[in-house]
Amino acid sequence: MVSEVESNHPLLSVIPCSLAAACRNLNITPSRSHELNQLLKHRLDAIEVVIGQNCRESLRGVLDVLGIQSVNDEVAVFTTSGRPYLSGCVSKAIDSAGSWIRENITQKTKVILVVHEFGYPYEDVSGFRKFGLPIIEDAAFSFDSRFLNGDLVGTRGDYAVFSFSKFFDIQIGGASVRLNEDVPELPSESENNAIKYVKGIILSQYSNIGEFTRARLELFRYYVERFKEIGAVPYFEDQMGAVPSVFLFRAPTLWNLVKLKEYLWKRGIQCTVFYGDDAFYLPLHHAMEKATVDYLYWMVNAFLDENK
Repeated sequence: MVSEVESNHPLLSVIPCSLAAACRNLNITPSRSHELNQLLKHRLDAIEVVIGQNCRESLRGVLDVLGIQSVNDEVAVFTTSGRPYLSGCVSKAIDSAGSWIRENITQKTKVILVVHEFGYPYEDVSGFRKFGLPIIEDAAFSFDSRFLNGDLVGTRGDYAVFSFSKFFDIQIGGASVRLNEDVPELPSESENNAIKYVKGIILSQYSNIGEFTRARLELFRYYVERFKEIGAVPYFEDQMGAVPSVFLFRAPTLWNLVKLKEYLWKRGIQCTVFYGDDAFYLPLHHAMEKATVDYLYWMVNAFLDENK
């Protein structure tokens, strides 16, 4: 059985950029222009857009201009699920500047960070306005997701941050966005080769946004049909405007999710436990095919057969 082998499996990541895509990108001319910045400003009705090397860097830049510099500077983090899970990229970006607290606001809170988890919007961003604190939307996994009224995620806070590598065929890239004239300006954009590379690649794929989104939604529906056969159901309720960036599912309570994670990682599949719940996620993006979902279904079944 192929599932018994712990090496030489195809690598499957949560980001869509394959080796073939990375090689194709080498033939695309880097861009020195601000065309991408202008496209994103128009798309998000933003005042300012700064392209960065990754979303963590972009988030750290926003925290810096807001004066988050010590453990006494608290960032209140709210997520779509409200569960304990928090991406390591987010926690590390905050830890390098200040401290954070989950789903609560205290006297130490200086900034509110709203995380739109895995393509699922946190709907009531505007509800935090009553606290009079700067609001950052983390849309790393939610580039083309929309609120129920059709507005794009990343348009309701004072700032927003995005990860290009979670949506486009590229290994790096992020952006920070300022949406409010009354908050501090973003840090200056670097003019190094990495930023020029990011701009050139994203500009070359910008017209594919709708195609990438449709592919993700179609694959998500196929995941749902396939995995319900083994009792796995989507974690979030179907939400209009959501564009899932992973297949996050509730697993039957008898599944050992920690062992499942170890099993799949050994076989080249990036995945993780959604800690705090009996939940788990697998890759989902436009570069995958239905056959990839079949392969993942088969791998999970092989694990279940071995761990009855």
